[in-house]
Amino acid sequence: MKLSQIYSNNPRLFVPIQFNGIVDNELSVIFARVKKPKDAQRDSHNLGKTLLIDLIDFLLLKNLNDVPQHFLSKHAILFADWVFYLEIQTPKGTYITVKRAVKDNTKIAFKFHAKPLKPEQGSVAIPDKWDHTDVTLDRAQQLLDGQLSLDAIKPFPYRNGVGYFLRTQADYHDLFQLMKTKEGADKTWKPYLAKVFGIDPELVTKKYELDEEVNELKKKVDEIQQTVPNVRTKNLNELRMEVSSRRQQLNETEGRLDGFKFAQEELRISKEVAGELEEEDADLNERISNLDYDIGQMRASMQRSVTFDLQQIEKVFKETQTYFAPKLTKEYQELVQFNRIITTERSKFLNQQIKELEKERAELATRKAEVDEKRSRYYEILKERDTFKRFKGLQKEQASQRAQLEQRLLQIKHLQELLVVEQNHKAVQIERTKVVADIDAQVSQGTEIQEQINMDFARMVRRVLALNGAVFLQMNQNGNIDPKYTADPPKTDAGQSSQGDGNTYRRLLCILYDLAVLKAYSKKPFFRFVYHDGILETMDDRKKIALLKLLAEFSVETGVQSIFSVIQAEMPEDADGNRIEFTEGQIIKELSDVGVNGRLFRMAPF
Repeated sequence: MKLSQIYSNNPRLFVPIQFNGIVDNELSVIFARVKKPKDAQRDSHNLGKTLLIDLIDFLLLKNLNDVPQHFLSKHAILFADWVFYLEIQTPKGTYITVKRAVKDNTKIAFKFHAKPLKPEQGSVAIPDKWDHTDVTLDRAQQLLDGQLSLDAIKPFPYRNGVGYFLRTQADYHDLFQLMKTKEGADKTWKPYLAKVFGIDPELVTKKYELDEEVNELKKKVDEIQQTVPNVRTKNLNELRMEVSSRRQQLNETEGRLDGFKFAQEELRISKEVAGELEEEDADLNERISNLDYDIGQMRASMQRSVTFDLQQIEKVFKETQTYFAPKLTKEYQELVQFNRIITTERSKFLNQQIKELEKERAELATRKAEVDEKRSRYYEILKERDTFKRFKGLQKEQASQRAQLEQRLLQIKHLQELLVVEQNHKAVQIERTKVVADIDAQVSQGTEIQEQINMDFARMVRRVLALNGAVFLQMNQNGNIDPKYTADPPKTDAGQSSQGDGNTYRRLLCILYDLAVLKAYSKKPFFRFVYHDGILETMDDRKKIALLKLLAEFSVETGVQSIFSVIQAEMPEDADGNRIEFTEGQIIKELSDVGVNGRLFRMAPF
């Protein structure tokens, strides 16, 4: 897939642009020339070079609803009558012209043709007849995707990958994640990246789906658990036995009340008070006391910290005239840092333990309140001597027994629901663990395409930056893939600070990463163009010269279109102090700071 030409129905205001790299391997340069450097009112940064990327993306069927700040959205009235055209070369060597108007931008037209359309003198190559018209945006994306046949990225459509090869200034913040996906979830871009690195994207997508399913089931577990806060599914069989016992007890109580046989019921109550309730109360008191002690010990432990005064240690060594080797200072500092890490992790663990113990204590306290209330109620019944009042008291006890029985039955119902959800939750967790293991196995084993990308990236980084570079995947603590890169001086140990963390170096690394991917896929049905905005800004001249030379050789070697914008002031000087120039054939669009004719759109700034 390459870009052939871009034009509009207003050729006077937007001069058509023919891209190099279709019948040759020339660079395609958008060059912003400074013709009045002493004029402080002029600026070579606002001539429209970045707008061209947005325009190309628009014609590659970007949904403007996703980018409300797109210049065609912000200035919809200004461009209301405009229609734009993009001619694309497919991997098969045929051509597609995409027609998209600004006003009705969700209605797309296509023209398929074997050769590039040649514009007439002073005109543009607008086809008379179209193969498809008024195609809705979603359907148009599907249709274009089918025509492009980028099988190397299937099952993903071309829109998933095209952003990596339309790098704006905002997209240089990270090699792997574009600015447009920065606010989105990882699932919107990591599966595609996994595909690029040769990892099964369906597994990666499945992992994110299972994450969501696990979270939803956990949320449901918590919601049901709140309806039965003091019991767990492990108590289900115990509750069933308790219900059976309570039902029998209730039947006996009802029978005795019906026959006014108080003695046996009072004897049962007396035995329960003297035996079960007192024993349970004592047990609850002991367990609550133990929990209070454990919680107190944990809180006290969290307050303690290991103090180590390195300066004091050095002073003691000095006073005793004992040599304190610098290496010891480093080792002590590492020990202190290790201790801090351990303390932090320990505090997290203790906090979690305290929460669990406090929850258990609350449950025990609730049960103790129930036992105390029941015991008090039983004592009232046993102390009463008036027969009628004793009868009424036993009736209340009967009602209480019935209410408790119904409560237990409701708890059993909720616990049965909870058990099903917990089992589903556990099953999904097991499935997720298996998926993570499968992904980890692929990442650990590596892939041929990943090795090729890394090899080309390392070679280019070494050539342009004189650094050791690498790109690779690893698993993070959540079981997801994490793309990583390094760019370090030759003698830097792995894991040390990367020189590639600076903005200028990161810009270069983004460019080199894109080239490495395109190189690795150069013989596959994949993207065959890349557009980098402002490639030379804030860069050392030696790096600029090395990069420009690499880009020229890269285009010849791979046949990939290298399109980029550059400002004249950023062009490097050679060893003799002469500013390097592009050939006339390499510059496909020249912008300047002189009047509207120097702008991408020959009109007043908007």
